[in-house]
Amino acid sequence: MGNASIAGNAGNAGNAGNAGNAGNADVGVAIVMSSASRPIGLSPGLKLGLGPAFSGNGWPPSDLLGGTAGNWIYDPEPATGTFLGRGWEAPFSRLALFAQIAKEDHDWFIKAAKVLLDATLKTGHAADAELDELFTLVDFRNDVMDEALTQQTNIIGYFAGILAFNAATHPYTYLLAAAAETYALYVAMYWKAQYQRPRPSRRSPWLMPPINPPGHAAFPSGHSTQAHLIAFMLGQILPPAGVFSFIPGGAIQEPKPSNFDNGPLARMAERIARNREVLGLHYPSDSLAGKILAGLAGPKLLAVLKKIAARTEPASGKIDLLQLAKAEW
Repeated sequence: MGNASIAGNAGNAGNAGNAGNAGNADVGVAIVMSSASRPIGLSPGLKLGLGPAFSGNGWPPSDLLGGTAGNWIYDPEPATGTFLGRGWEAPFSRLALFAQIAKEDHDWFIKAAKVLLDATLKTGHAADAELDELFTLVDFRNDVMDEALTQQTNIIGYFAGILAFNAATHPYTYLLAAAAETYALYVAMYWKAQYQRPRPSRRSPWLMPPINPPGHAAFPSGHSTQAHLIAFMLGQILPPAGVFSFIPGGAIQEPKPSNFDNGPLARMAERIARNREVLGLHYPSDSLAGKILAGLAGPKLLAVLKKIAARTEPASGKIDLLQLAKAEW
């Protein structure tokens, strides 16, 4: 079954496939496995035994013990040399893929981002207008509460809702989105640790977020980075109708960055980031920094995935994820 069976497992355990964010954390990898259990009891056989009574069977069936049950064979020679072979669950498939990304590019945290992030943070610190804006956004909390809380742990689900896909129907598309989400997670956490910006509610208790603010730093926003990078990567594999904006007559506009920013993917990313501001968890400059970081991370992630696709041996981590995902559309 090759890689297809494993990409499909990217959706296992429900929304746990979204490395988005465990609990109230801004970002995190939820290590959640399937909750299915398989108790084995004593099941009655089909024929009467001594007594007369039906004999009870455990597993393997007692009437086969020492006989044909010992000859049952399953997958006597498991496939080898296939990257992300059969049976990988989320989030491990995405973590394995990220390990290959980090191996290919030691600058995965994007050192060049510092200049732009410094300028963004300086602007944010210089204006108390950011806090004033957050005060006005409190009025929207009741309207977006359910949505914002769901987006804590299910970022990919909102993009999947726009495009009508899931891990079963488009396994490689889902894995690509998951890879983008995880890549963004690591990049954002690296820079959060560099800047250590406190959450807005630390400056103004008046904000009182409706959930416990994450304990890690606010800048850049992890959700913004993740959502914008997912939007960028999905934009590489989808037909134009799913990516760009439309003119009133219904024709697709000539693809260019301004049209992408007004398309459904980019606007969903913007919405997810904005909802975190409504909750009082981020400044607008946190969200902007996440968008900037995703803009730098997108081309880098594309280039690295192409390098991985060009490898010669499956055992080396070879997988052409972009082409596999594109073929699903």
